[in-house]
Amino acid sequence: MIGSLSLLQGNFLFERLRETGGVGLSTNALSNLAIDARQDPSESIYIFPDWGFFMPFAFQTQNLVEYSLDSSLYNIERLLLEGRLAKVDFWNPESLNTYKEVLNASQLDLNFKVVEYFRNDGVAAFHLLQISKQ
Repeated sequence: MIGSLSLLQGNFLFERLRETGGVGLSTNALSNLAIDARQDPSESIYIFPDWGFFMPFAFQTQNLVEYSLDSSLYNIERLLLEGRLAKVDFWNPESLNTYKEVLNASQLDLNFKVVEYFRNDGVAAFHLLQISKQ
């Protein structure tokens, strides 16, 4: 009886995992980010202010794609002045306005583009804010 319940619970878990691709900080959308990053031009740098991004990213990109944990305005300005394309990844969609407000304090004329990464079931898993200098 216990074995049957365990099998049922396992089947439910694996079916849910197949449907969603994982939820929260354990989503296969992180793998999609790594795949995209491996094909990204070398002037891009990924910035991870939130917990949960850089370790799977470094592993899945074989640490061949540049990233930073420093999301300060100073660091982003420096990168943009070097001609880099900054890509800030964040979990919470409400963070977008905060990042834009902080970045608009810059003396640089900036372009913003938002990219969303989705779970298998179509729910947004996280967001990426691309920042470039005009």
